[in-house]
Amino acid sequence: MENTKRREFSHPYTPYPIQVDFMEALYDCIESYKVGIFESPTGTGKTLSLICGSMTWLRKNKAQLAVSTASADENEPAWVLEQTIQLAREEFSRNREMLQKRLDKMRRKNMRARISYEQGFKRAKKAPEPVDDSQFLPEDYSEVIKPEVQRLLSALAPPVENDFQEPVKIIFASRTHSQLSQFVGQMQHTTFPPSSDLQDLESTKLISLGSRKQLCINPRVSHMNSVQAMNDACRDLREGKKGGCKYYKNPHDALGKVDINTFRDTTLAEILDIEDLYKLGKHTSTCPYYASRASIPASEVITVPYQILLSRSARKAIDLPVKNSIVIIDEAHNLLDTITSLHTMSITKSQVSSASSGLQKYQHKFQNRLNSGNRVNLGYLVNMLQALEVFFEKAQKFHKKETAPGTPVTTSSLFDGSTADLINVNRLEKYIDESKIVFKIESYLEHVNGETQEKSHSSSLVLSSVMEFLRQVNNPDSEGVLCFDGPTKLKYQLLDPSEPFKDIVENARCVVLAGGTMEPTGDYLEYLLPYLSQDQIKLFSCGHVIPPQNLSVQVIPNGPNYSFNFTFDKRNDEKMILDVAITLLVYSKIIPEGMVVFFPSYKYLEQVVAVWKKAKKDGKNIYEILNDQKRIFVESQHDSVEKTLSEYAEEVPKGAILLSVVGGKMSEGINFSDGLARAVFMVGLPFPNLMSAEIIAKRKYIEQSVSEKMKAKGVSAKEALEASKGAARDFYMNICLRAVNQSVGRAIRHANDYACIFLLDGRFGKPEIQKKLSKWMREGIREGSFKEALGEVQQFFASHEKN
Repeated sequence: MENTKRREFSHPYTPYPIQVDFMEALYDCIESYKVGIFESPTGTGKTLSLICGSMTWLRKNKAQLAVSTASADENEPAWVLEQTIQLAREEFSRNREMLQKRLDKMRRKNMRARISYEQGFKRAKKAPEPVDDSQFLPEDYSEVIKPEVQRLLSALAPPVENDFQEPVKIIFASRTHSQLSQFVGQMQHTTFPPSSDLQDLESTKLISLGSRKQLCINPRVSHMNSVQAMNDACRDLREGKKGGCKYYKNPHDALGKVDINTFRDTTLAEILDIEDLYKLGKHTSTCPYYASRASIPASEVITVPYQILLSRSARKAIDLPVKNSIVIIDEAHNLLDTITSLHTMSITKSQVSSASSGLQKYQHKFQNRLNSGNRVNLGYLVNMLQALEVFFEKAQKFHKKETAPGTPVTTSSLFDGSTADLINVNRLEKYIDESKIVFKIESYLEHVNGETQEKSHSSSLVLSSVMEFLRQVNNPDSEGVLCFDGPTKLKYQLLDPSEPFKDIVENARCVVLAGGTMEPTGDYLEYLLPYLSQDQIKLFSCGHVIPPQNLSVQVIPNGPNYSFNFTFDKRNDEKMILDVAITLLVYSKIIPEGMVVFFPSYKYLEQVVAVWKKAKKDGKNIYEILNDQKRIFVESQHDSVEKTLSEYAEEVPKGAILLSVVGGKMSEGINFSDGLARAVFMVGLPFPNLMSAEIIAKRKYIEQSVSEKMKAKGVSAKEALEASKGAARDFYMNICLRAVNQSVGRAIRHANDYACIFLLDGRFGKPEIQKKLSKWMREGIREGSFKEALGEVQQFFASHEKN
């Protein structure tokens, strides 16, 4: 570091040197308005480093940021400017002090939302009540209110009252709510100096935001299976004529404001996670989904799941304040895939048929009770679905090549030969939103079918899925493609994730992508942030907290009898597959406790196990022999992860082997610390399916875009072709190596942990592969013969037995 004087980061423990480096780099990244890509291996205290680095910057700078917005004419005398700044500083401190006193009072009254897990909130089943089928009818629909009148009515509505707005916030996003809860748990261990010298104390003010699925406490809404149906059901209750939702507090109503303010102060008085908010809402009969928004202005930290941060419509719906905020995205190795998947949708022939059938059943039942607006729009919906059915019927007669995965489809061809192409889809979208028709239809179908929960779940999702697909196709992203995924499936896929992400980058003060395994970083630079120059990006990667002698990384190019080369052409070689079992058997006699073995896919894992069980020696197959040495547990695509992991952990002290899948349930989010993984084996390179619709479409897009860029620079067509093919290959390889890094990175969890990593494939010895491995792993990588590696591993574990 250039700074000779280290900053004080209020870390709750004595930080490792690499944590200090991380926090210093993060502070500088925020200070200089950059986009940061930060890699800190699992077990190095990444979460606390993120918290302490960002909160230290926030507390040191937010008072100055608030003062800098004080309005004074630069042409005024110096003493006037100075007085204005002083008054702004005093007002800033006074506001925070008043808030702090109010929150302290809330704590003293013990009004926080700490309701024990033992109490819980079991949703009692009510006896069936007579059903009035008029509840399934939409409100009479017409577009009589002009947009100008709607804007006027909105302007006349009274404003929502708030204390004050913090000048800058930290928005922390992660993939799952469990990961966000872990972040909140770490935040609860921290305290930071106040942002003003005039304050003695300033508690951290954090609010956890979530979707209706996580926060809705009304069983009439929360039982709905699709997001669209939940949204519609919620609106139907709030805007309905039969009393509305008893949990929703109107911010424009005097009593509603009191309840919302109480909820707001309770959430800011203590650091609560999403489950705490749900329980608080139940305890106070206040909707946490809506009431939590009142905490946004005064909060310093906001936690959100990916699907809220990365969706422009979701951000707008909750008014997430990205402008000038510090946006931290954890577990960012998933980011490219997550953005793509959020903007990718597919439908099948059977889904369309099911939706069409359900819609016509509803239409037949209520046709004579609907007003003209509803009848017309339902007719349009039926026409569109029937046109899609005809399209799929035609597609099944096409030549196989015409419907091969990744083959583009024009939107106009979906409705060829029908009147559906004349329908105003934008107006139809508006009808779907305002009439809540999806919720009405799904509720009716669930009622009349008397379905089981499982069947209902499947049925109710169908109409929502088809409607969402039609929305996406009608409003395509500039860099998306509609294509076949076989004759009975259509897929709309986003090809350029940089476009939807650009809005966040351009509005936030700083964006930080953090993860335990961010290598290889090339994809983020090329496909997520291509519009940024190198000096606008800060790359940080630290080593591991463990000493070098606690990690052994071995490339194993061959087993006792055969070379390991798990390419597509050779991976089915049963002799090589058997040699993997023999390799594991040999090492299982040296390696104590648990061994985790990763395979490229569930299908290949099943194939390997079948080969092992087929080959017999002395009356036993190799699977049974290996199982006698260390009990084998196999990850299943369908069974409970918790059950398998629990049984495996129980057996680990006696010796156990866990056969897992890269990208499966065991490869992410589960940490194999200490004895759970004294060794991790990676069998082959887990390349994605080259013939999938996603990969084909993405490869074509990369090749075309790179070729166009190269030609624009004046290079020859041949050079442009070579560059485009190389870029596509590199992207394909990056997907594979990122998955390898993520899987093997779960083995080391703390400074005293130790483990061996075995890479079973000769290709791992290639420099172009090794340079894409995580820095902490490639620094100590070794390659040798089977016997040489065996000798080193014996010494490795012998040395740790002595310690």
